[in-house]
Amino acid sequence: MAQMMETRAVSSPKAPCSAVPGPHQHRRTTCHWRATPLRRRPARLSHEDFSPIICTLCSSQRSRRRRAAPVCAESPRAASGPSNDVCVVYDYSQHVVPYKAAQRWMHAAVDLALDDRLSAAADERSGERAPTQGTHASVVGRVLMLQHPPTYTLGQGATEAHLRFDPAAPPHPLYRVERGGEVTYHGPGQLVVYPVLDLDRLGRKDLHDYLRALEGAVIAALADVSGLRGERIEGLTGVWVDGAKLCAVGVRAKRWVTYHGLAVNLDPDLGPFREIVPCGIDDRPVGSVAGLLGAGAGSREELIAEYAFAISEALAAEFGVDLVTQAEHAGHEGADGPRGNGAAADSARPRAEELRGMLLDMAGGV
Repeated sequence: MAQMMETRAVSSPKAPCSAVPGPHQHRRTTCHWRATPLRRRPARLSHEDFSPIICTLCSSQRSRRRRAAPVCAESPRAASGPSNDVCVVYDYSQHVVPYKAAQRWMHAAVDLALDDRLSAAADERSGERAPTQGTHASVVGRVLMLQHPPTYTLGQGATEAHLRFDPAAPPHPLYRVERGGEVTYHGPGQLVVYPVLDLDRLGRKDLHDYLRALEGAVIAALADVSGLRGERIEGLTGVWVDGAKLCAVGVRAKRWVTYHGLAVNLDPDLGPFREIVPCGIDDRPVGSVAGLLGAGAGSREELIAEYAFAISEALAAEFGVDLVTQAEHAGHEGADGPRGNGAAADSARPRAEELRGMLLDMAGGV
Protein backbone atom coordinates (compact mmCIF):
# COMPACT_ATOMS: atom_id res chain seq x y z
CA MET A 1 0.00 0.00 0.00
CA ALA A 2 1.28 3.44 -0.85
CA GLN A 3 2.55 5.58 1.99
CA MET A 4 -0.03 8.24 2.73
CA MET A 5 0.44 11.61 4.36
CA GLU A 6 -2.12 12.48 7.00
CA THR A 7 -5.07 14.19 5.40
CA ARG A 8 -8.57 15.06 6.42
CA ALA A 9 -11.20 13.69 4.07
CA VAL A 10 -14.51 15.48 3.74
CA SER A 11 -17.09 12.73 3.98
CA SER A 12 -19.95 14.99 3.06
CA PRO A 13 -19.78 18.38 1.38
CA LYS A 14 -20.62 21.45 3.40
CA ALA A 15 -22.97 22.58 0.70
CA PRO A 16 -24.04 21.31 -2.70
CA CYS A 17 -22.43 22.91 -5.71
CA SER A 18 -25.53 24.90 -6.51
CA ALA A 19 -25.43 26.48 -3.06
CA VAL A 20 -21.88 27.77 -3.29
CA PRO A 21 -21.86 31.52 -3.98
CA GLY A 22 -19.83 33.20 -6.68
CA PRO A 23 -19.00 32.26 -10.26
CA HIS A 24 -19.77 28.60 -10.63
CA GLN A 25 -20.82 27.44 -14.05
CA HIS A 26 -18.03 28.05 -16.49
CA ARG A 27 -16.13 26.57 -19.37
CA ARG A 28 -16.46 22.79 -19.68
CA THR A 29 -17.25 22.06 -16.05
CA THR A 30 -18.03 23.55 -12.65
CA CYS A 31 -16.72 24.72 -9.32
CA HIS A 32 -14.14 26.83 -7.55
CA TRP A 33 -10.46 27.19 -6.97
CA ARG A 34 -9.37 26.62 -3.45
CA ALA A 35 -7.47 29.34 -1.64
CA THR A 36 -3.85 29.50 -2.77
CA PRO A 37 -1.42 29.99 0.16
CA LEU A 38 1.52 30.96 -2.02
CA ARG A 39 4.46 32.97 -0.76
CA ARG A 40 3.26 35.52 -3.27
CA ARG A 41 -0.26 35.07 -4.59
CA PRO A 42 -0.51 34.64 -8.35
CA ALA A 43 -1.27 37.71 -10.43
CA ARG A 44 -4.92 36.82 -10.26
CA LEU A 45 -5.33 33.28 -11.36
CA SER A 46 -8.89 33.04 -12.59
CA HIS A 47 -10.66 29.71 -12.38
CA GLU A 48 -12.47 30.63 -15.58
CA ASP A 49 -9.21 30.72 -17.52
CA PHE A 50 -7.77 27.47 -16.21
CA SER A 51 -8.84 23.97 -17.03
CA PRO A 52 -11.70 22.72 -14.89
CA ILE A 53 -11.35 21.44 -11.37
CA ILE A 54 -13.93 19.74 -9.21
CA CYS A 55 -15.23 21.89 -6.37
CA THR A 56 -13.29 21.30 -3.16
CA LEU A 57 -16.59 21.26 -1.27
CA CYS A 58 -17.77 18.34 -3.42
CA SER A 59 -14.62 16.21 -3.30
CA SER A 60 -14.18 13.61 -0.59
CA GLN A 61 -10.46 13.41 -1.29
CA ARG A 62 -9.19 16.91 -1.90
CA SER A 63 -9.89 19.49 0.79
CA ARG A 64 -6.35 20.08 2.02
CA ARG A 65 -4.35 23.24 1.45
CA ARG A 66 -0.62 23.23 0.96
CA ARG A 67 1.93 25.69 2.20
CA ALA A 68 4.08 26.36 -0.83
CA ALA A 69 7.82 25.83 -0.45
CA PRO A 70 9.67 29.14 -0.25
CA VAL A 71 12.47 30.12 -2.56
CA CYS A 72 15.84 29.25 -1.02
CA ALA A 73 16.95 32.15 1.17
CA GLU A 74 20.44 31.99 -0.33
CA SER A 75 19.29 32.13 -3.95
CA PRO A 76 19.75 35.29 -6.03
CA ARG A 77 15.96 35.49 -6.38
CA ALA A 78 15.45 35.68 -2.63
CA ALA A 79 18.26 38.17 -2.17
CA SER A 80 16.81 40.54 -4.75
CA GLY A 81 13.43 40.66 -3.04
CA PRO A 82 10.00 40.80 -4.71
CA SER A 83 10.04 41.03 -8.47
CA ASN A 84 7.66 41.84 -11.25
CA ASP A 85 8.40 38.59 -13.08
CA VAL A 86 5.57 36.44 -14.36
CA CYS A 87 5.17 33.00 -15.86
CA VAL A 88 2.39 32.45 -18.38
CA VAL A 89 0.50 29.18 -17.97
CA TYR A 90 -0.93 27.61 -21.12
CA ASP A 91 -3.25 24.99 -19.69
CA TYR A 92 -4.24 22.54 -22.42
CA SER A 93 -4.24 19.69 -19.94
CA GLN A 94 -7.64 18.44 -21.09
CA HIS A 95 -6.39 18.29 -24.70
CA VAL A 96 -4.55 15.39 -26.33
CA VAL A 97 -1.93 17.12 -28.48
CA PRO A 98 0.33 15.34 -31.00
CA TYR A 99 3.94 15.29 -29.88
CA LYS A 100 5.32 17.12 -32.90
CA ALA A 101 2.88 20.01 -32.38
CA ALA A 102 4.07 20.44 -28.79
CA GLN A 103 7.69 20.21 -29.91
CA ARG A 104 7.16 23.01 -32.44
CA TRP A 105 5.58 25.09 -29.68
CA MET A 106 8.58 24.51 -27.40
CA HIS A 107 11.06 25.60 -30.06
CA ALA A 108 9.06 28.76 -30.79
CA ALA A 109 8.70 29.50 -27.07
CA VAL A 110 12.46 29.13 -26.53
CA ASP A 111 13.17 31.59 -29.35
CA LEU A 112 10.62 34.01 -27.91
CA ALA A 113 12.21 33.70 -24.44
CA LEU A 114 15.61 34.60 -25.89
CA ASP A 115 14.05 37.62 -27.63
CA ASP A 116 12.39 38.58 -24.33
CA ARG A 117 15.80 38.45 -22.64
CA LEU A 118 17.33 40.80 -25.21
CA SER A 119 14.36 43.14 -24.99
CA ALA A 120 14.53 43.22 -21.18
CA ALA A 121 18.27 43.95 -21.31
CA ALA A 122 17.70 46.75 -23.82
CA ASP A 123 14.98 48.25 -21.63
CA GLU A 124 17.28 48.10 -18.62
CA ARG A 125 20.06 49.86 -20.50
CA SER A 126 17.68 52.56 -21.66
CA GLY A 127 16.29 53.05 -18.17
CA GLU A 128 12.81 51.75 -18.98
CA ARG A 129 11.03 49.77 -16.30
CA ALA A 130 8.35 47.14 -16.65
CA PRO A 131 5.01 48.18 -15.12
CA THR A 132 4.53 46.98 -11.58
CA GLN A 133 1.04 45.67 -12.29
CA GLY A 134 -1.04 44.40 -15.15
CA THR A 135 -0.47 42.03 -18.01
CA HIS A 136 2.68 43.67 -19.37
CA ALA A 137 4.99 42.55 -16.59
CA SER A 138 8.30 40.93 -17.44
CA VAL A 139 7.74 37.40 -18.75
CA VAL A 140 10.48 35.01 -17.61
CA GLY A 141 8.71 31.78 -18.42
CA ARG A 142 5.91 29.96 -20.19
CA VAL A 143 4.53 26.61 -19.09
CA LEU A 144 2.54 24.35 -21.40
CA MET A 145 0.41 21.57 -19.91
CA LEU A 146 -1.20 18.86 -22.03
CA GLN A 147 -1.60 15.18 -22.77
CA HIS A 148 -0.17 13.29 -25.73
CA PRO A 149 -1.61 10.48 -27.82
CA PRO A 150 0.30 7.19 -27.43
CA THR A 151 3.90 8.09 -28.27
CA TYR A 152 7.40 6.84 -27.48
CA THR A 153 10.32 9.26 -27.25
CA LEU A 154 14.04 8.56 -27.05
CA GLY A 155 16.39 11.04 -25.43
CA GLN A 156 19.21 12.46 -27.49
CA GLY A 157 21.71 9.84 -26.34
CA ALA A 158 19.25 7.02 -25.64
CA THR A 159 19.92 3.51 -26.84
CA GLU A 160 17.45 1.51 -28.91
CA ALA A 161 18.44 -1.53 -26.85
CA HIS A 162 15.77 -0.39 -24.37
CA LEU A 163 13.04 -0.90 -26.99
CA ARG A 164 11.24 -4.24 -26.84
CA PHE A 165 9.97 -3.83 -30.39
CA ASP A 166 11.45 -3.31 -33.80
CA PRO A 167 12.18 0.45 -34.07
CA ALA A 168 11.35 0.21 -37.77
CA ALA A 169 7.80 -0.93 -36.88
CA PRO A 170 6.88 0.63 -33.52
CA PRO A 171 3.43 0.03 -32.01
CA HIS A 172 3.06 3.80 -31.57
CA PRO A 173 4.91 6.78 -33.09
CA LEU A 174 8.57 6.82 -32.04
CA TYR A 175 10.66 10.00 -31.99
CA ARG A 176 14.23 10.80 -31.03
CA VAL A 177 14.18 14.19 -29.32
CA GLU A 178 16.59 16.72 -27.79
CA ARG A 179 16.01 16.03 -24.09
CA GLY A 180 18.28 14.00 -21.88
CA GLY A 181 17.40 10.55 -20.64
CA GLU A 182 16.39 7.23 -22.14
CA VAL A 183 13.14 6.03 -23.69
CA THR A 184 9.74 6.87 -22.20
CA TYR A 185 6.09 6.60 -23.11
CA HIS A 186 3.43 9.32 -23.31
CA GLY A 187 -0.30 8.72 -23.55
CA PRO A 188 -3.74 9.95 -22.48
CA GLY A 189 -4.11 10.11 -18.71
CA GLN A 190 -0.52 11.29 -18.29
CA LEU A 191 -0.06 14.99 -17.53
CA VAL A 192 2.89 16.42 -19.45
CA VAL A 193 4.37 19.74 -18.31
CA TYR A 194 6.77 21.68 -20.54
CA PRO A 195 8.29 24.66 -18.66
CA VAL A 196 10.15 27.10 -20.90
CA LEU A 197 11.98 29.14 -18.27
CA ASP A 198 14.85 31.60 -18.59
CA LEU A 199 17.16 30.35 -15.85
CA ASP A 200 19.55 33.22 -16.55
CA ARG A 201 16.95 35.86 -15.73
CA LEU A 202 15.71 33.77 -12.80
CA GLY A 203 19.21 33.53 -11.31
CA ARG A 204 19.08 29.71 -11.37
CA LYS A 205 21.79 28.73 -13.87
CA ASP A 206 22.18 25.17 -12.63
CA LEU A 207 20.46 22.33 -14.49
CA HIS A 208 20.86 19.89 -11.60
CA ASP A 209 19.11 22.38 -9.33
CA TYR A 210 16.43 22.80 -12.01
CA LEU A 211 15.80 19.04 -12.20
CA ARG A 212 15.41 18.89 -8.43
CA ALA A 213 12.99 21.84 -8.61
CA LEU A 214 10.79 19.99 -11.12
CA GLU A 215 10.82 16.90 -8.94
CA GLY A 216 9.97 19.03 -5.91
CA ALA A 217 6.94 20.51 -7.65
CA VAL A 218 5.59 17.04 -8.37
CA ILE A 219 6.29 15.85 -4.82
CA ALA A 220 4.36 18.85 -3.47
CA ALA A 221 1.46 18.19 -5.86
CA LEU A 222 1.26 14.51 -4.89
CA ALA A 223 0.96 15.48 -1.23
CA ASP A 224 -1.45 18.35 -1.90
CA VAL A 225 -3.88 16.62 -4.22
CA SER A 226 -3.73 12.95 -3.25
CA GLY A 227 -1.96 12.75 0.10
CA LEU A 228 0.78 10.61 -1.46
CA ARG A 229 4.36 10.77 -0.22
CA GLY A 230 6.57 11.17 -3.29
CA GLU A 231 10.30 10.74 -3.00
CA ARG A 232 13.54 10.95 -4.91
CA ILE A 233 15.92 8.01 -5.25
CA GLU A 234 19.61 8.76 -5.10
CA GLY A 235 21.29 8.46 -8.46
CA LEU A 236 18.01 8.42 -10.38
CA THR A 237 15.86 11.17 -11.86
CA GLY A 238 12.12 11.42 -11.30
CA VAL A 239 9.59 10.95 -8.52
CA TRP A 240 8.68 7.65 -6.90
CA VAL A 241 5.97 6.39 -4.55
CA ASP A 242 6.55 3.09 -2.74
CA GLY A 243 9.26 2.17 -5.22
CA ALA A 244 7.13 2.77 -8.33
CA LYS A 245 8.02 5.59 -10.69
CA LEU A 246 5.16 8.05 -11.15
CA CYS A 247 7.02 10.93 -12.79
CA ALA A 248 9.72 11.02 -15.45
CA VAL A 249 11.85 14.13 -15.99
CA GLY A 250 13.95 14.98 -19.03
CA VAL A 251 15.09 18.46 -20.02
CA ARG A 252 17.31 20.47 -22.29
CA ALA A 253 18.41 24.10 -22.23
CA LYS A 254 19.39 26.51 -24.97
CA ARG A 255 21.45 29.41 -23.60
CA TRP A 256 19.87 28.71 -20.21
CA VAL A 257 16.29 28.65 -21.52
CA THR A 258 14.76 25.29 -20.63
CA TYR A 259 12.46 23.09 -22.65
CA HIS A 260 11.01 19.59 -22.47
CA GLY A 261 10.10 18.83 -18.85
CA LEU A 262 8.16 16.23 -16.90
CA ALA A 263 5.40 13.65 -17.28
CA VAL A 264 3.24 12.46 -14.38
CA ASN A 265 1.29 9.21 -14.61
CA LEU A 266 -2.13 10.09 -13.27
CA ASP A 267 -4.48 7.61 -14.94
CA PRO A 268 -2.83 6.29 -18.12
CA ASP A 269 -2.84 2.82 -19.62
CA LEU A 270 0.43 1.41 -18.29
CA GLY A 271 0.49 -1.42 -20.82
CA PRO A 272 2.68 0.41 -23.39
CA PHE A 273 5.41 0.80 -20.75
CA ARG A 274 5.89 -2.97 -20.98
CA GLU A 275 7.10 -2.53 -24.55
CA ILE A 276 10.16 -0.57 -23.36
CA VAL A 277 12.64 -0.37 -20.50
CA PRO A 278 11.29 2.91 -19.10
CA CYS A 279 14.08 5.44 -18.59
CA GLY A 280 16.53 2.55 -18.96
CA ILE A 281 15.59 1.18 -15.52
CA ASP A 282 14.60 -2.47 -15.72
CA ASP A 283 14.39 -3.36 -12.02
CA ARG A 284 11.78 -0.86 -10.82
CA PRO A 285 8.10 -0.68 -11.81
CA VAL A 286 6.15 2.20 -13.29
CA GLY A 287 3.00 3.24 -11.41
CA SER A 288 0.20 5.78 -11.49
CA VAL A 289 -1.79 7.87 -9.05
CA ALA A 290 -5.02 6.10 -10.02
CA GLY A 291 -3.38 2.73 -9.49
CA LEU A 292 -2.31 3.72 -5.98
CA LEU A 293 -5.60 5.31 -4.94
CA GLY A 294 -8.04 2.97 -6.66
CA ALA A 295 -11.65 4.12 -6.65
CA GLY A 296 -10.71 7.08 -4.45
CA ALA A 297 -8.72 8.68 -7.25
CA GLY A 298 -11.76 10.24 -8.90
CA SER A 299 -12.15 10.72 -12.63
CA ARG A 300 -9.25 11.14 -15.03
CA GLU A 301 -10.42 14.65 -15.91
CA GLU A 302 -10.55 15.65 -12.25
CA LEU A 303 -7.09 14.29 -11.53
CA ILE A 304 -5.53 16.04 -14.50
CA ALA A 305 -7.18 19.37 -13.70
CA GLU A 306 -6.15 19.32 -10.05
CA TYR A 307 -2.57 18.26 -10.76
CA ALA A 308 -2.20 20.89 -13.49
CA PHE A 309 -3.17 23.54 -10.97
CA ALA A 310 -1.09 22.15 -8.10
CA ILE A 311 2.08 21.74 -10.18
CA SER A 312 1.79 25.27 -11.58
CA GLU A 313 1.39 26.58 -8.01
CA ALA A 314 4.46 24.72 -6.85
CA LEU A 315 6.59 25.91 -9.78
CA ALA A 316 5.58 29.51 -9.12
CA ALA A 317 6.55 29.20 -5.46
CA GLU A 318 9.85 27.51 -6.29
CA PHE A 319 10.95 30.15 -8.80
CA GLY A 320 9.44 33.18 -7.05
CA VAL A 321 7.24 34.30 -9.94
CA ASP A 322 3.61 35.25 -10.32
CA LEU A 323 1.34 33.17 -12.53
CA VAL A 324 -0.86 34.60 -15.23
CA THR A 325 -3.08 32.69 -17.59
CA GLN A 326 -2.91 32.74 -21.35
CA ALA A 327 -6.11 34.80 -21.47
CA GLU A 328 -4.82 37.35 -18.97
CA HIS A 329 -1.62 37.75 -20.93
CA ALA A 330 -3.33 38.10 -24.30
CA GLY A 331 -2.39 41.79 -24.39
CA HIS A 332 1.28 40.79 -24.32
CA GLU A 333 1.12 37.98 -26.84
CA GLY A 334 -1.97 39.01 -28.72
CA ALA A 335 -2.33 40.61 -32.10
CA ASP A 336 0.03 43.46 -31.22
CA GLY A 337 2.79 41.16 -29.93
CA PRO A 338 5.14 41.91 -27.06
CA ARG A 339 5.54 45.44 -25.75
CA GLY A 340 8.88 47.16 -25.96
CA ASN A 341 11.14 48.94 -28.39
CA GLY A 342 14.15 48.02 -30.45
CA ALA A 343 15.21 45.14 -32.63
CA ALA A 344 14.60 42.48 -29.97
CA ALA A 345 10.99 43.55 -29.49
CA ASP A 346 10.49 43.75 -33.26
CA SER A 347 11.80 40.19 -33.58
CA ALA A 348 9.60 38.95 -30.74
CA ARG A 349 6.34 40.18 -32.27
CA PRO A 350 6.17 37.68 -35.15
CA ARG A 351 7.41 34.93 -32.84
CA ALA A 352 4.59 35.69 -30.41
CA GLU A 353 2.08 35.54 -33.24
CA GLU A 354 3.55 32.20 -34.35
CA LEU A 355 3.20 30.88 -30.80
CA ARG A 356 -0.39 32.09 -30.65
CA GLY A 357 -1.22 30.30 -33.91
CA MET A 358 0.24 27.05 -32.59
CA LEU A 359 -1.90 27.31 -29.47
CA LEU A 360 -5.02 27.83 -31.56
CA ASP A 361 -4.11 24.66 -33.46
CA MET A 362 -3.68 22.79 -30.18
CA ALA A 363 -7.07 23.96 -28.95
CA GLY A 364 -8.56 22.53 -32.12
CA GLY A 365 -6.76 19.23 -31.61
CA VAL A 366 -4.48 19.68 -34.62
